Amino acid sequence: MRTGAEYRESLRDRRNVWVTGEGPVADVTTHPATSAMVDEYARWYDRHFDPDWHDILLTEPGTFGELRPLAFEVPKISAHLQHLGKAIKAMFFSSGGNMTHNPGYGALIALGLVNHLTALNNSPEDIEAAEKYRESIARSGRFLTFAGGGALIGSRLRKAPSERVALRLKARQIRAL
Repeated sequence: MRTGAEYRESLRDRRNVWVTGEGPVADVTTHPATSAMVDEYARWYDRHFDPDWHDILLTEPGTFGELRPLAFEVPKISAHLQHLGKAIKAMFFSSGGNMTHNPGYGALIALGLVNHLTALNNSPEDIEAAEKYRESIARSGRFLTFAGGGALIGSRLRKAPSERVALRLKARQIRAL
């Protein structure tokens, strides 16, 4: 499990991020539109090293051989799932409900994908690929998230329909020399 500082540093990789109405973001760790979320994710990682959070965010001693981040383990019995539910609830409350998609949530999505592919009797190769993806999240603490570009709630409430969009392309006039 990486630390919050390691997570923050991993974001300084020259990624291409744009904020609607603002333009490009040079550094998501310091930009006013993104830094608060980065800080919350960093706290999520750091809480795994905080003894006050161990009973909430880590597996019980001996459950999986060693203390591990609960969010990345596949629940084996009902008690494991209940523990995971309490951990998710604690994280929601700690952020005031503002952070819902953390790496633990990404691991749950990946676990759901494995379960879905298995239930549909997909090919063993598809199921294995999904299991490898879930395992890669558990090993690295990284996950894939997606922002679909849908308009934010404030944008969707604007009076003019033409203003209720997530992105607006503006044509640039090119002058002939």
